[in-house]
Amino acid sequence: RATMIRRRSSSWAAVLEDDDMLGEILLRLPPQPSSLPRASAVCKRWRGIITDHGFLGRFRAHHEIQPMNHSNARNLVDTKNTNARETEKLIGFEPM
Repeated sequence: RATMIRRRSSSWAAVLEDDDMLGEILLRLPPQPSSLPRASAVCKRWRGIITDHGFLGRFRAHHEIQPMNHSNARNLVDTKNTNARETEKLIGFEPM
């Protein structure tokens, strides 16, 4: 039994060390507004994957989400409690 647990944990470690595989896992996060910011707070590596423009495009395509533009991004930002630039960056804001 201990050998089986060790094998499982080592296989998970190998998966999580592969950026492409981790990106595929993160791609399947639910498309809720809090999903990407929360996941990007886990560590610098996850933040780098999540804030990559290629990943954000694949995330939007996977969940059929339209890219953010200036007008609809502002509606999602609570300017009293949030740094607007950071929020727009995390939700995939793309200037027109």
